[in-house]
Amino acid sequence: MTSSVNIIDLLDYAMNVQASDTILSAGHTPRFRVDGQLRPSDTNEFPTLSNEEVQHIIEGLMTEEQARELHHRTEFDFARENSRYGRVRVHVARTGARLMATLRIIPRDIKDVKALGLPERVKDLLKNERGLLLITGPTDAGKTTTIASLIQHINATQYHHILTIEDPIEFTYESSKSLIHQQEIPRDAADFKTAVRASLRMTPNVIVVGEMRDYETIRAVLSAAETGHLVIATLHTRSAAEAASRIVDVFPSDQQEQARVQLAQTLIGVIHQQLIPKITGGRALAYEILTANDAVRKAIRENQGHTIANIMRTANMPMFDKSLAFLTQTQAIREDVAMRYTHDAQEYRRYFMSR
Repeated sequence: MTSSVNIIDLLDYAMNVQASDTILSAGHTPRFRVDGQLRPSDTNEFPTLSNEEVQHIIEGLMTEEQARELHHRTEFDFARENSRYGRVRVHVARTGARLMATLRIIPRDIKDVKALGLPERVKDLLKNERGLLLITGPTDAGKTTTIASLIQHINATQYHHILTIEDPIEFTYESSKSLIHQQEIPRDAADFKTAVRASLRMTPNVIVVGEMRDYETIRAVLSAAETGHLVIATLHTRSAAEAASRIVDVFPSDQQEQARVQLAQTLIGVIHQQLIPKITGGRALAYEILTANDAVRKAIRENQGHTIANIMRTANMPMFDKSLAFLTQTQAIREDVAMRYTHDAQEYRRYFMSR
């Protein structure tokens, strides 16, 4: 069957309203996530979709092989190159007998870290030849976009071999000073842990891991960082200070002490970020940056992760609440919005009043 909704019209509308996601769900009209909020179209131009229409739209973006595989999978991730928009990332899932899909347009242009709202000092972390750099935050925090910016900076400034491991590939790169290879799960490897282990035989200088989802992947990442590679990976955490405990807690209890030692030796830093709705529309980046100094490494090694946030303050590292306060002071975001995202409301107010 054909659908009454055209994929071009959907993506055109998403581009026009700067939606980060387009959600298609059988029994509902298409919804668009704009500035973090999910809403229907303003013009009500899209009808309620049947299950068959959702399937038709999804299959229109798939290869024949992917369309066949869809019938045997409960969820499916893929990305499709589109001459009009760039790449479109699609996540398909089943809810009972119904299909739903989340579409995300990946821009062709990769912004510099400063254009994203991060400080130039972030680039200093990339001068390390080995170790682990984490990009953390909740879902839809711009982590993939930040990683793309970091990769592009390395590509433009250093003669390295960069290997990315993704599910699916989102941003694409042209090799410049660096040589870049991109692997996609499960096309090129069964899973992240297998790809990270196998990557060492490809002699990369930099390994980028799309997401550390399980113990085996985290263990492989720590091993790669320990054996002379710069590893950049994402992790879901609520703060930069929480990243260490989040990693160690994945390990069985009898392996956690060794994991703390490995992490203390390999961690370079943590960039934690969130996207905050702006007064004028769009979203601003709030961030904090943990640099793994001697005090941080000692805290990790001695299982004193609860002291890391205070170490960051003492060392004058960029703190999340300070970033929020600056966005409020410059009238980029409203104070009531900032308060919804604070890590510590009193600390936020102290930063806000200190200007």
